[in-house]
Amino acid sequence: MKTAKTVKILSLVLISTLLFSIFSGCSFARMFSGPQEKEFSKSGFTITLTDEFSESDSSTMTALYSSQEYVVAVLKEEFTLLEQAGIDPNISETEYAQIVLTNNSIEGSPTTEDGLVTISYQMEANGKNMSYWGVAKKGSDAFWLVQFVCESDIFEESKPQFIEWAQTITIE
Repeated sequence: MKTAKTVKILSLVLISTLLFSIFSGCSFARMFSGPQEKEFSKSGFTITLTDEFSESDSSTMTALYSSQEYVVAVLKEEFTLLEQAGIDPNISETEYAQIVLTNNSIEGSPTTEDGLVTISYQMEANGKNMSYWGVAKKGSDAFWLVQFVCESDIFEESKPQFIEWAQTITIE
């Protein structure tokens, strides 16, 4: 008798879970597999993040993607605009990254990590200490700065994921 009652309870739990997943738009497998890779593209830039991210409009960024924990901010700086500012577009990604730091009054120097030219700094935003890890890329007509942002207390554990995402970046 106890076994039949247990089977009934387990069946009700399973049916409830399936109905919840159907009505919430989630697949049963998705509930247990975690976030899935999702490709985002804009203005000649492509990156693979996860389906936890959504794109937002920004008046200052070329593209902006956010999840509950992270923000990925993408800025395209066309060579013609750099030339108008007196910057030679024939500079390297490292030189461009240093210009970004200098122009934003951020102390530090670019580094190379896993083949990526990077910058890293912290700032306070909305009362929270935030960490920024940026990657400089050079395309055929522009430099790109891709910044991965999170609260500073999760930065070290998040950095390997930022590197993984940064290595998926393609520029047309």
